[in-house]
Amino acid sequence: MILKYSESKSCENSKTFFLNLLDTTVLSFGHPSVLNFCENNSIYELKGLPAGGLWTGDGVIGNYFLASSFGGKAFKIQYEYLNQNQCVSKAKIGVVVEKLPSLKVTANKESICVGDLLTLQALSSLNVKGYWYSDGAGRFDNASSQITNYQANADDVLKTSVKFVYTLQTNSTCGNVGSEVYVKIKNGPSGDILNDYPKVICEPAKFEFKSNFTRIEKQYWYINDSLIEEFDYNFNLKVGLKAGEYIVKTKVADSACEAFAISEPITVLPTPQIELISNPSSRLSREYPRLFLKDKTICSNGHSVSWYFNQTWIGNSREFYYTVDDSKDSFTIKLVAESGVGNCKDSSSQLFVFIPINQLNIPDAFSPDTKGPDENNKFRVHGPAMREFEIEIFNKYGEKVFVSNSMNESWDGTYKNVDCMLGVYFYKIITTDYEGISRDYSGTLTLLR
Repeated sequence: MILKYSESKSCENSKTFFLNLLDTTVLSFGHPSVLNFCENNSIYELKGLPAGGLWTGDGVIGNYFLASSFGGKAFKIQYEYLNQNQCVSKAKIGVVVEKLPSLKVTANKESICVGDLLTLQALSSLNVKGYWYSDGAGRFDNASSQITNYQANADDVLKTSVKFVYTLQTNSTCGNVGSEVYVKIKNGPSGDILNDYPKVICEPAKFEFKSNFTRIEKQYWYINDSLIEEFDYNFNLKVGLKAGEYIVKTKVADSACEAFAISEPITVLPTPQIELISNPSSRLSREYPRLFLKDKTICSNGHSVSWYFNQTWIGNSREFYYTVDDSKDSFTIKLVAESGVGNCKDSSSQLFVFIPINQLNIPDAFSPDTKGPDENNKFRVHGPAMREFEIEIFNKYGEKVFVSNSMNESWDGTYKNVDCMLGVYFYKIITTDYEGISRDYSGTLTLLR
């Protein structure tokens, strides 16, 4: 390297220097450049390459790192290396220390009797899945719940104490975290709820729960932790259950100990709440034998339907029209509903009858001359009583010569107190009977003299 010096008066001077450039060392690591720890991890050996350098930073002890004091923190530590040329190389790596989740397991009793229930609880700072384990011979009512009950078995008495462990599945650097508690099991009433009841059933569901405990002084039956019955001896529980999920428990006691037995989970499926709608509702006219049928069934699990005329299937629609073609005076429409889950069924039947036809007797001629029988002297319609009735009679010119709203009235062959001409007249009759069925009649009648 040449150093040149110049002045403003064009004087200059120079001097040559010689520099020796020495190499630094490229650093690497015998582990990832970012290290992840849980705060309960044991001491970790740091590996800088080439070896022989100096590690500095939080948690560094010589060539080791200790995470225990740095839970929940992230930072960097440095590796420094001095080579044979006395040149210094420096490099940093990242450190992430995960805080260990807190977990504590508690039991509601230090000792229990065989058959009694032990309530266990896991208290954790994390809301993650976990599971229970025991080296005993009993069973948990829910091994995946943070709060569970353990029913002791007679074989548990053989152990000095039974261990209960709850394990958190963190799916993180800290991995699974566990905590444990120990409980002494003593002898007491032993038995169980007999497993002779259905686990899945449609409502209405009737049960009789039985247990095989002996030499007991009290027995209590619970459904979903609500007390249902209490007895002074072993007694069966008879109960009807609506749709829902149930756990049945029985608690028994002698002079020294209490014991519990727990059923397996029971599911009562909802049965369709069936409702059949029809129009007309029960009485049908042969002149118009058409039914409107509608399913208004309610079922929380959904449902399908089948319709039957007497015993013959006629459809599976929720609503439709059906024309009856049958010579008998009565028939039955049946609706069967089946739930979408569990195939729970219910049915409803409706009896229908055909209404006798209320036909009117309408004369086709009369002679108002007092020469024949009295019933021929006037024109009158005969038949069953009507809720609504109207008759109109017209001459050949379209004039209305008679009108009435009563079947008891008759036409005497006059119009405005003047005798009408001989000949053919036209009538129109509108009726509605007491079944609500309307009929219209029209035709001709002959006036004779």
